[in-house]
Amino acid sequence: MLRFADEAHPHHVDLPVDVATEKVAVVGVSGSGKTTLAAVLVEEVHEAGGRVVVLDTQGEWWSLRAGRDGQEGLPFVIFGGEKADVPIDAGMGKKLGTVLVESSVSAVVDASRIPARARGAFFTALLTELYEGNRRPLFLVVDEADLFAPQKPSRAGAQELLDVMVDVVRRGRKFGFGAMLITQRPAAVAKEVLSQAETLFVTRLAGEHDQGAIDRWLGTHVPRTEREAVLATLATLPTGEVWGVSP
Repeated sequence: MLRFADEAHPHHVDLPVDVATEKVAVVGVSGSGKTTLAAVLVEEVHEAGGRVVVLDTQGEWWSLRAGRDGQEGLPFVIFGGEKADVPIDAGMGKKLGTVLVESSVSAVVDASRIPARARGAFFTALLTELYEGNRRPLFLVVDEADLFAPQKPSRAGAQELLDVMVDVVRRGRKFGFGAMLITQRPAAVAKEVLSQAETLFVTRLAGEHDQGAIDRWLGTHVPRTEREAVLATLATLPTGEVWGVSP
């Protein structure tokens, strides 16, 4: 089981390990606790023996190596970014994808030092190589998912990146993929990607359009009374409190 709190906690939650082969969405505004929640899920998947690859555009996920609350960090390899074990550049997407397919390591791919205009092509090459080559269980964590699967792909290379993301979330399970999509703006994530989530975690979320995206997801998965209970509290959820919906 994947444990989100000690059994003594009044709201402790356990999830089956199989969630690492499914699609999970974690959404909420900055500072609401969604990144902490996502990090706990990554830690639990890793501790259960799962292989994890985190795609990071902000240079934040290297902190998995630092640990929390005085605990020892996770033995992830950091590719790229300020804390890199292995430096990377914009032309290394395909090569890095091959390395991740052929190795058994868990890793953070930190593209924060790759120019924004080049990240689309970099991640498209990396994900294409992973999708075509991976045949073992792999939990793929996509932070800022609205950049990888935009509802309106207007930037150079955005459509190509969206296309491979659709393949990963729709068809990746038969190749061993699970995925966690993390975003502050669910309304900005392509519907054909967000709709594939089988489990949804929502922290505080105030925007009308973003709440609308959650309403649409809930409307296809849970009864109306449960949907209304979630929506009524989203704008005022205290930091660290979360709705978890797993139909």
